[in-house]
Amino acid sequence: MKMKIFSKEKQGFYSVYKILGIKIKIFSLKRFLKKQTQFFEQTEKLAQEIINLKTMIRVQTVHSASFAPYQNKHLGQTITLIASGPSVKQFKPFIKDSVYVAVNNSCSYDQVDFDYLFLQEQHHDAQKNVIANKYKGKKCQKFYGILPENRLKTVYPYIKLIPQGDIKDQTIKRYYLEDKVSHQFASDLITQPIGDFQGTVFSAMQFIFWTHPKTIYLVGCDCGTGNFTGTMAGDCSVQKDSWIALKKWAEETYPDVEIISVNPVGLKGLFKDLYQEK
Repeated sequence: MKMKIFSKEKQGFYSVYKILGIKIKIFSLKRFLKKQTQFFEQTEKLAQEIINLKTMIRVQTVHSASFAPYQNKHLGQTITLIASGPSVKQFKPFIKDSVYVAVNNSCSYDQVDFDYLFLQEQHHDAQKNVIANKYKGKKCQKFYGILPENRLKTVYPYIKLIPQGDIKDQTIKRYYLEDKVSHQFASDLITQPIGDFQGTVFSAMQFIFWTHPKTIYLVGCDCGTGNFTGTMAGDCSVQKDSWIALKKWAEETYPDVEIISVNPVGLKGLFKDLYQEK
């Protein structure tokens, strides 16, 4: 019988060599690490799916109460969204019977009474929180956005939880953002989490489209630095791509809604532009 001079086979994490009948067993670190990597990837995927499921359960529980009453509520009306950009100082309210929406501390603009106010953990800080909680208006409905725990872990301590004591008011409505920044606008606010575009203004816009107005005026959406209160020096120019994505989504989903930028800065030329005299 002719002896095989050399052979090789895999046994689990080992490579077994036979040379002239002598067996040599060598542990394969590469194969072991690959298996471990696959295991951790599967575990991470499962954990993410569990978090996604928890978020969807919360959405089903919370969003119906928060958003169902507002579907098509402002059909045919005009809504003005006022953000915090420096150009707010140039804005002179001119639209009779407009519905007004504030984001974060833009509610400190005192030339109009806001109907809605959006604040979320993504931009939560003590100053904005105090301003938002103190704001009463005549009939303002407040919406506070909650980040899922997995997303919150990746941004802490730069983004912090809204203290439960700050949302104890029963008139405040909550909403949940998506688990990761996947840039998916929500068309059905009852069944979907709000798309996270790293800006409260985009959560407010998804709500505004949900109410289906005829015209949306954008004020203070400057996509630049600073704000009209002089309390922030952050750069919002990175939001330009999100506005471009929103325009495309809106044209496909709500082609009958007109968007007009008032005294535009960073959004100049993206939507219809309207300038007021300085």
